[in-house]
Amino acid sequence: MTTVLETADEHISLIRAGELSGRDAGTLRVQAARGRLRTVKIGRDHLTTRRWLHEYLIQAKQGNSGRFSPLPEGYVAPDPASTPE
Repeated sequence: MTTVLETADEHISLIRAGELSGRDAGTLRVQAARGRLRTVKIGRDHLTTRRWLHEYLIQAKQGNSGRFSPLPEGYVAPDPASTPE
């Protein structure tokens, strides 16, 4: 089964972000509320992108909080070549 990934800058739900990162969507909501994960609010939903999620995951990894868990097997980082100017 082939999974089609969203583009790096396409909005995704925090549930989807949790599926991609192996993190709980509730944890991602808390991190967004604390300003650690960038999101936008559209209607009642808070959305992020794969790029913003990746930035958060790298920042969390470098934070040395002692609570970092490894990325799930098969995690695919967004293509850095598609970074907007």
